[in-house]
Amino acid sequence: MLKHLLGGLTLACASFAYSSSALACDGSNPERYRSEQTVWCVDPQVWSDHQADIERFFGYGDDVIKKLTEVFGVSPDGLPFSIVAKAPDGYAQTPSRYGPGVEVTGDAFYNDFGGVSGFWGYLLVLHEFVNQWTGLVTAGWPTDWWADHRSPFPNAMDELVMRELGHGDAADQQHQRMLSDAQVQLFLNIFNRQDYGFKGCQEAFALIQGDGLHWTDLRDPPGYDTRNDCVSGNPSQLLGEYVTAYLSIPAREDLTQQMTDAGVGQVVDNLCPAYSLSSQNVGDIADAHCAIAAAKAAGVDVGAALGELRRGNFAGADVQGYTCSQHCPTECACDSQNGHCVAPWRGDSPPAGTGGTGGASNSGGFGGEGATPGSGGTGAASTGGSSATGGDGATANTGGSAGAGQFMPTTSGSDDSGCSCRVPGGKRNAHHVALWLALGALVATTRRRTRRD
Repeated sequence: MLKHLLGGLTLACASFAYSSSALACDGSNPERYRSEQTVWCVDPQVWSDHQADIERFFGYGDDVIKKLTEVFGVSPDGLPFSIVAKAPDGYAQTPSRYGPGVEVTGDAFYNDFGGVSGFWGYLLVLHEFVNQWTGLVTAGWPTDWWADHRSPFPNAMDELVMRELGHGDAADQQHQRMLSDAQVQLFLNIFNRQDYGFKGCQEAFALIQGDGLHWTDLRDPPGYDTRNDCVSGNPSQLLGEYVTAYLSIPAREDLTQQMTDAGVGQVVDNLCPAYSLSSQNVGDIADAHCAIAAAKAAGVDVGAALGELRRGNFAGADVQGYTCSQHCPTECACDSQNGHCVAPWRGDSPPAGTGGTGGASNSGGFGGEGATPGSGGTGAASTGGSSATGGDGATANTGGSAGAGQFMPTTSGSDDSGCSCRVPGGKRNAHHVALWLALGALVATTRRRTRRD
């Protein structure tokens, strides 16, 4: 089950949705703080020995919830979330034993790394919550280059959000730790593009939700009614192309080459054969989104086209009945030769702009890896309009927060589903860092497992 031993801690989790709200703490970890955002449950010995160290993180936990809601444009239901500062064991995980939230080894809040006291507390609390927020958008992000095995996206967001929160010293340490990770640098480079930043992330997430996409709904071509590992599953070329397309639209440029240069598709941990992203497919997926958005603005019934797009048949998601100059949304562009609303890098004239795709509703839970979509409970249901730039609807999520899909058995051998990261050292020296990862998934209260070595 052991996956990797890394020279530096690389947190790695994948996000899945579940529905619940934070429950009360108990005698094993009594409640020490409660606000509208968080409830802190703290191990008695940790509290006795390090009360001041824990207390200085109370406001940080609240700030993380507020900042992620702001910068990703995704609002969770079921607050407050729990944060458990547990007996030191070298692990962090999501969800917590008391509901949506995180558990972090207690010594993370007072150990030192790189001269930053409590560095691991800043990092682990934030990292696990980043996974929950992406899970609010959809489950099933690529395990080979987004989350789960190595978590390049959350590791990049850790640095950026810590800076946003004013913890530049901790952000600097995270930056140094991730310098050699090409895919973390990929996300940082995308973020640092002109006019991208958190605004670009918000737009990408809003477009995904607005089109009602769940990555776990993708199915194998040409029939698009079955799902096999490595074809439409996770990891797979199809999944990678969908994510790349929706990240590319806010960039107004096809990011396929940047993804390929960073090794996307080339290392999949022996679970699946290497694959190459197709720039043609990425553009065609973006074209399908744009055509559907334009047709919807023109009053055309796009239900069938959306259904094809959602299951992976982007080539079969073509729609007509719109005038590009009038109906094409601002995130896209017009191809003046044929009048089609297309990906921004494929068009030659700007649209008049009608806003985003608007209120697509996502109902039902997001299944775990390989699970039947919608079978995971109420999930993170989107009931508000998800609009792109210039759109008219805010993204609202009413189905609860997101859990996560990383599992690390405890020393007792129990099967604690969720997202779990180990910081070896525990009560020992936190400067000596390594990470052992194993893969699993949480769907509501049902334990599910995916492939593992």
